[in-house]
Amino acid sequence: SDLLNIHQAAALVDLHNAKSFGYQASYQYSRYRPQLFLAATGLGYQGAFDPSFGLDYDYATHSQYAAVLYPLDRRHALVGSLGSSVQTWRYTDSSVNYAKQTRLGTLAFVRDAATGRYLVPLGGNRARLALNQASDVLGGNVRYYDAVVEGHQFVPTGGQTAAALRVYGEQNLGRDGGGLVLGGVDGGVGGPGGLRGGVRGYKRFTAADTGSRLAGLNAEWRFPIFSDIDY
Repeated sequence: SDLLNIHQAAALVDLHNAKSFGYQASYQYSRYRPQLFLAATGLGYQGAFDPSFGLDYDYATHSQYAAVLYPLDRRHALVGSLGSSVQTWRYTDSSVNYAKQTRLGTLAFVRDAATGRYLVPLGGNRARLALNQASDVLGGNVRYYDAVVEGHQFVPTGGQTAAALRVYGEQNLGRDGGGLVLGGVDGGVGGPGGLRGGVRGYKRFTAADTGSRLAGLNAEWRFPIFSDIDY
């Protein structure tokens, strides 16, 4: 099935000294023009310290989503997804325990005009426009609206090397909005391309470095470590 590109499945589990875990499982069905994606991800850790309460706590998050990608042509597609996420904080003092239940819908327009060898873009560009909404439905207790714009430009610099530029902007509004962070990594739910990278020099998930607007620009030069790797 993988040779025909009809079915693709992957699974990964991480365990670290019995103190933290991570997992992800995904499935893709591509027999017809609309492509179907199903995925489940999660992570957790024990013994973290919360300075605001002065208590240790255990954290866990579990997310699932289903997405449909509909190609408009060879380079453009529409993506719609529905996701669910549960986050729990369990403290040594159980009176301050709490949980977030997120039910998220996403609609995105995607452009992929990158060129180059398999997994190695050497030219062209990519772009993504996405609208996300979390609502108080099906047990959810989080509500916000979110808009994302992202662009990538690849400039050939000879051989298998390229300069890569990325521009990213996001606006987050609503009752529970304003949770965009500079430090750490915020994965969330909502399907492919939802991962945000943190900025060096900023602490993970600190209140002083969060807000409702986020913009980023980064540049890098990509080059192969092995010049003739066998894909």
